[in-house]
Amino acid sequence: MAKKKSNTNCFYVGDRQFNAHIADNGNYYIQADFGKDESGKRIRKKVTAKSLNELSKKVEELIIELESNHGDNITLVNAFESYINTHASLAYNTLNSYRNTIKYYFKELQNKPIRQITKSDLMQAINTDIAKGCAKTTMKREFTVLCVVLNYFEVPALTPKVQKELKSYVNNATYIGKGRKKDFENLPTALDVVEWLKADTTKYKDRTAVCVLLGLHSLRVEEVRGLKFKDVIKEKNGNCYVNIHATKTCIRGKDHFREETKNEYSTRRFLIDNRLYDMIHSIEHKSDDDFVISICNWQYGSCIKQLAIKNGYDWITAHILRHIFISDNKDCTIAEIVGGWSLKGGVSKTVYTHARHEEKEKLTKEYSGKLLDCYFDTEKDSCERNITWTVNKAV
Repeated sequence: MAKKKSNTNCFYVGDRQFNAHIADNGNYYIQADFGKDESGKRIRKKVTAKSLNELSKKVEELIIELESNHGDNITLVNAFESYINTHASLAYNTLNSYRNTIKYYFKELQNKPIRQITKSDLMQAINTDIAKGCAKTTMKREFTVLCVVLNYFEVPALTPKVQKELKSYVNNATYIGKGRKKDFENLPTALDVVEWLKADTTKYKDRTAVCVLLGLHSLRVEEVRGLKFKDVIKEKNGNCYVNIHATKTCIRGKDHFREETKNEYSTRRFLIDNRLYDMIHSIEHKSDDDFVISICNWQYGSCIKQLAIKNGYDWITAHILRHIFISDNKDCTIAEIVGGWSLKGGVSKTVYTHARHEEKEKLTKEYSGKLLDCYFDTEKDSCERNITWTVNKAV
């Protein structure tokens, strides 16, 4: 029998991680469970390939084959699980939203075979969730996710006509739950938010300041949490830059770090004020490979949420800082180079579109400088400010 060599090779199919082993002949293989058959017995398979990439493809094909063998007996829960496991290109947050849909909504349908689901069943499930207080925005989102999965499995009951009728019903139904109102027409400006930071007297105000200032530079939550000290650099000419090329997302209470961003436009490099560079590198760390923000996802969101609540904006979250950025800079091309938006979408297409590289960098540094000028009330170097940083306690 060939001796198995231990190694750290792993790959993902959907959000499921598989650990590959290497046999003495150099082939890669995995041995894992792939759900249960109709009798409840575990389905355990061994898959072998000559390369890790080939092994990943074979495992994905096996999952699709096993799910197709369920035929008419596959339940809605299993259909969601299969959809998630066979869509490796989906972002972690998207996978999590699909998982939450089947966990918290449409409970009457969860254990029902999908090909036995009727229009009446769908209507009843929608009414049940509405009666429980589901808000209109939430119901529209969850119904859309449900349709994606049912259409993927070509469920006969969900014809285009039925889908249109149910969508209209969801839009026009009477809702008990009002949901959380987001008043985007009255967003505070970035400088308003910086004023909140200056008035903050909590124990972790310096930590909150770094989180908020990075958010006001349009970094997504997963981009801030995936940022390492080596990504915030100072060049020989004195200019400081942030390189965005990785993300860290929390799924099921566990952090997943990936050397990739949401899309091609999100991988970017932009100029920041030197004082923000000083603030970041003043944080205690052992190596440049450490994360700038080492607190958990809940703590990160909570520190920004509590700051907003104190200032009368209970609906503002960490992601809304990105909305504030684009609202303040919608007429400037820095939305393209800092925010990671595509000009093709029109979100930041303006007279600055054809600005030269030097002009773009000047604009980004001016924006960053305004935030830091407001925060410090001075142009002195931020090293003069005593920055404390505690990462292991709750906010």
